[in-house]
Parts: sequence; structure tokens; C-alpha cells
Amino acid sequence: MNLKKSVLSIVILLILSLSLSSILYILFLFGSSGNWPVWAMIIFPAVVALFVIFMARQRIGKGLIIIGVMLPILVSLLFQPLVKSLRYNFGEVRTLKTIYDLKPYDKALFLDADDWYVDRMQVIPVSREVPLSGLFNLGKKKIEALFLVPIFQKDEPYMAYARGWMAFDYSKMFAADEVNEESVNKFLESSLSHFKRLNLRQFSYLERMPRNNAQGLFSKMSQTHEFYKSGFGNIYQGQDVDRDYLSAYYLKFFLFSLLTIGIPGILIILAALYLVERYWKNLSA
Repeated sequence: MNLKKSVLSIVILLILSLSLSSILYILFLFGSSGNWPVWAMIIFPAVVALFVIFMARQRIGKGLIIIGVMLPILVSLLFQPLVKSLRYNFGEVRTLKTIYDLKPYDKALFLDADDWYVDRMQVIPVSREVPLSGLFNLGKKKIEALFLVPIFQKDEPYMAYARGWMAFDYSKMFAADEVNEESVNKFLESSLSHFKRLNLRQFSYLERMPRNNAQGLFSKMSQTHEFYKSGFGNIYQGQDVDRDYLSAYYLKFFLFSLLTIGIPGILIILAALYLVERYWKNLSA
């Protein structure tokens, strides 16, 4: 195995896969909301990597299977902070004079409205235990406290249906043997206390909530509220941190991931290629 050639090939495939994934995602951001489910954010870059590998299959040669299995996983891991940076940098911002100008199921990722109102007295609270999976979550349990409030026009609250929903998600990881009525109630009381202290109208802009399990539950919660009306079901989170700052933060996190995950990942792929090559040489000897 030519070490220099193998390293260069893997690095080129990695860069091409991340670049193509980024370009395609930016095009989706321009054409639609780009607010994909979590599972899509994981699968999408892996599929793009498989396409890049397929196009370069003749140059990869005998290492096709190893690279075809391991590189998409590496690309998917590295793409997660990068896609967040792209979201904050290229996501559509809808500027509104009044929240009444918001269209049903508006696809903009960010809302900047001068006139909107929420009231914590209209809150729907829910708590739940979230199922966990994965090796690192063995012996752990996650408890969530969710709060949902309707968004109205500032001058005429409660005079019409809500034009959106503001969500607050509190969560805490517990060791399995720590989960009992006392510890859970203490966490829920702490979450409720923090929620009550918030000034819900101080946020600089609203950000559409990523499509995860919590977002799905929030959508169901909104449909039970007296101010719900079909067509105004978007869930938002209040945000004070500037989008440019968040974009730069996740870009730095991506670069950090290249060092801490990318380089070890490349070395693992190289080791796997070496071991497979040795195995076939010994088998044919």
C-alpha cells in the first residue's frame, strides 16, 4: 500500500464529499426552508459521500469496500457542525412589520418581527422521559420539561388565532439509578422557575425549531391549545445570539472536529486498508 497516495486519496474524497454536501444544502436553503429532520442531516452527507466514492471507484481500487463503509460515516460526523454554520449563514430571514404578515407554514428559518406578543399565562407544560440509544447512553435516562406559548400580534392579543408558537425545552441526563420522584420533581421545579423568570418578549429574533422529537411533540401540544388553527403551526425558539456569531462558532467547531475526528478517522481508515491488504496477501501466499 502506497501510504502517501492512500492518504491523499482519502483526503480528496473527504473534501469533495463535504464540499458537495455543503453546496447542495445551500441550494436547498435557497429553494426551501432547509429545516430538515435530524435523521436527514445524518443520512444526506453519507449518501453524497457514497456518490463521490462511486464516481471515483476505479481510482480507489481494492479499498472500495473499506472506504465505501467508513468514509461516509466520517463525512456524516464532520458535516453536523458544518451544516449548522451554513444554516445560520445562509438561512432565510423573514422581516415583518407585524406578526399578522406571517403566512401559514412560512418556510423562513428566522423571523425578525417588530410587532409580536406572547404571554406565559397561556403556556402548555409537558414533562417526559426520553428514550435513549447508543453505546454512550447506556445506563442513562433523559428527562425533558417542555413549555409552549402562542404568539400573537402585540396590539391585539387573544383577538385571533395564534400566528405561531414559541417553545422552551429543558432537559437533564440522569444515571438510571438516580431517577426517582424526588430528583425528577426537583428538576421540573427548577425548569419551571427559570421559565417564569424569562422575559418572553425580549428576544431579538425567532428561529424555527429544528425538526427533532421535541419539535414533533410541540406540534401536537399546539393542536390542543384553544388558540390553535390549522395553517399556523410553526414552532419557534427565542434567540438573542447574533446569527453571524453562531455561524462563526459552528465553523470553528467544524475545524476543531477536523483535527479531533477527521485526522483520527483517516488514520483508522488507513489502518483498516492496511490490515485488509495484509490479510489478502497472507491468504494468497
